[in-house]
Amino acid sequence: MSKKLPKPKAIVIDIEGTTTDRKFVSRTLFPMIRQKFKEFLTKTIDKSETKELIKSLEKLQKSGKYQGMPVIESAGRKESTIASVENNVQWQLTSKLKTTELKSAELLCWVWLYESGLLKSHVYDDVSDALHEWKVRSGIKLYTYSSGMACAQKLLFCNTVRGNLYPLVD
Repeated sequence: MSKKLPKPKAIVIDIEGTTTDRKFVSRTLFPMIRQKFKEFLTKTIDKSETKELIKSLEKLQKSGKYQGMPVIESAGRKESTIASVENNVQWQLTSKLKTTELKSAELLCWVWLYESGLLKSHVYDDVSDALHEWKVRSGIKLYTYSSGMACAQKLLFCNTVRGNLYPLVD
């Protein structure tokens, strides 16, 4: 005899491998940083967020915490600054560092990529319908889980190939 389970009050959704192909992060998101970071810097060098990022990367480099970290030349021409910042970030990526400054650089670049329309997040074909069914029709609260940054999750759900799914997440 089977017993009907009560409707859940909430569902916690994992992202990598559940709503989104786990390869999206490793084969799209992170490679886009390597490929587009210089373009991001060139287009946003005069924005306050980018200026703050450069200051924080320069402070990290000057701290001497990481031997061999490329110097950032922020006092010279924009072209020199862009080249040195890109070199520093690429070095951190190659070195597989997990610095707060690198995470900030990645996040700012992803925001720019999404806002520029150069990046859309993968979601499986049935995700949009399932989220709508659970949230809108069934009134179930939806939460996401990921070991990554919460703001990166928001970016991912706001910019999917199926449109903005973020309003469905509590």
